[in-house]
Amino acid sequence: MAGLILLAPIGALILDPALPEWMPTLTLQGLQIGDKRVSISFRRDGSGATGYNVIGGAPGSRIHQVEPSAASPGRDRFALAAAAFSGVNA
Repeated sequence: MAGLILLAPIGALILDPALPEWMPTLTLQGLQIGDKRVSISFRRDGSGATGYNVIGGAPGSRIHQVEPSAASPGRDRFALAAAAFSGVNA
């Protein structure tokens, strides 16, 4: 649902959320990312897309959401998001 992938060695979090229709919102509090903690709120919109907002925690946390348009069938969603931190095209 929240699609969390933690990259602990670099203190980063990749999000690939897809909330179901019956759960339009989800809030996770106190997530540990490296030496920081954050709270994140997820919201499913009318089109079915799920976005997020950081609602608390350490500024400067490394968080990246996989773009739905970039994650077409057959593409490695983890590689797409990890590439965002390395500057490499997946």
